[in-house]
Amino acid sequence: MPYRYEIFLSYPRLPMVVGWLNAFFEPLFNPYVREELLALQDNLPGGQLRVFRDQREIGVGERWPRTLREAARDSRCAVAILLPSYFASEYCRAELETFRRRGRKFNRNLVAPIRFHDCLKMPLEEQVFDLSRFTAMVKESERWVEFHDQIKLLAEQVARLVVEAPPYPNDPNDPDDPDGSNGPNGAPWLAADIPEPPGPTPITLGRICL
Repeated sequence: MPYRYEIFLSYPRLPMVVGWLNAFFEPLFNPYVREELLALQDNLPGGQLRVFRDQREIGVGERWPRTLREAARDSRCAVAILLPSYFASEYCRAELETFRRRGRKFNRNLVAPIRFHDCLKMPLEEQVFDLSRFTAMVKESERWVEFHDQIKLLAEQVARLVVEAPPYPNDPNDPDDPDGSNGPNGAPWLAADIPEPPGPTPITLGRICL
């Protein structure tokens, strides 16, 4: 079974985040990632970029944990929209840990963290792409044009994560599969437990998220 998604979009379900994703982020990000992957000659099924976002993919009555876990298992990489509410969400922390564990196993970066709001106090393993200046914009404004350029840079980086994702195992639910070992409950590529929320760390004057 191949991957079902190129990207898993991990984010807290807050109206301000959902509105930003709908109005600003996805209309630019998704087409640019698709173009970057085509330029890299990645084989997109049907020529379409497949992004898992729970708002559109989870049906009424479905069990959220199972749906999210299976989508994370079947995604090449994750884009995480970071703000304090992200780390307060059990689902978000489990999603992040899923891709971190897989990345450590295969010595690859599989997470693109995006700073939506203050993440300075959160200890992170990855370099953060800072879009916090672009959470409120008027289209066609100077800031919108700058946001457009930043999305192009982000799309290029995420496309590289997609292409460099490890091969999908023959059976991701088989604990004896050599490509997907050490996972929980017969699901090798998924986080074993929901991590505890990270505690704040001291910051020095002038420190920024890069």
